This record gives sequence, C-alpha cells and structure tokens, in this order.
Amino acid sequence: MAFQMNGRRQSAVQFDIDMEPPAIVLASEFTRLGLNIQSFKDPLKQSVEEVAAPSIRENFEQGGRPTWEPPAEATLDHSGYDGHPLLIDTGALEEAASSTDIWQVSKTEASILPIDSWTDYGGFHEGGTINMPARPFLMFQPEDEDAIEEIFHKWLDVRFIAAGFTPGL
Repeated sequence: MAFQMNGRRQSAVQFDIDMEPPAIVLASEFTRLGLNIQSFKDPLKQSVEEVAAPSIRENFEQGGRPTWEPPAEATLDHSGYDGHPLLIDTGALEEAASSTDIWQVSKTEASILPIDSWTDYGGFHEGGTINMPARPFLMFQPEDEDAIEEIFHKWLDVRFIAAGFTPGL
C-alpha cells in the first residue's frame, strides 16, 4: 500500500494477512447466510402473533398504557352508559384491534391495515376528536420492543448456525 501526498509517493507499507478460516470458506458461509436471510416474514409474523396483537389487547384490558383519560361527565350522565371499561362496550373494537387479521406481513415489514377498513369508529378513539380525547390503543410498550428484538435474535441465530457460523464468537 502506498501513500501519496501532493501527488508524490511518501512511503510504502506492506503487510500479509492470514485468515482462519480462509477467505474462500468465509465467503461460502456468508453466501449461505445470505440465502437463509432473504425474507423476514417468519419473525415478523411471529412478532405480530406473540407480541404485537397481545400487547394491543393488554392496552384495552388495562384501560390504556399510559392510562386513558376517564369518560366525560356527559358520557357518565348518558342514560345508556353502564360503566363498562373504556372502549369496551361490545368488545368489537378490542377484538378487531387485537386480531392478527388486521396485519399485513411482507418479506420486510409488518403493518396494520387502515383502521377504517376494520372498524368505522376506532379511528375516533385512537386519534380523538374535538369533543373526545384520544385513547390510543395501537401502541407498543418498551418491553414489547425487547420481546420483538429477542424473536429476531433467535431467528438469526438459527440462520447463522445453518450457514456454518459458530454461535458466541
């Protein structure tokens, strides 16, 4: 390797690299690894089923995380209000929001279908209105992010081992 400054060669450095295993073996392992990681659909689907959907259900069960604003006096005075937990009257919104059916999972991402495609009133609760505070239920908690990360770590570990890499190195 030569270094140049102002167009003039200043010095030359030469070195040898011994790789263990040889570069050709590493290239082969990386090729196998690349073939094993062409889609993240499996860990994304697992994350939705095991973490995201249950977390959304927990948001309903706990009355929000953080806790939703309580009902307005006008709501409490309404003759049809029976004191049910917030956003759980018939259970239809909770059931739809915590279902895996509202998720689209591709090779590279998981996303929720637009709220208005699976409920006609969920968006009002999620975002609020002029007369109603937002009560966001489509939220993740820090522990959810950790759980999703763990799913991906385990999934990647399997692929690294299948490609010939030794775990823990």
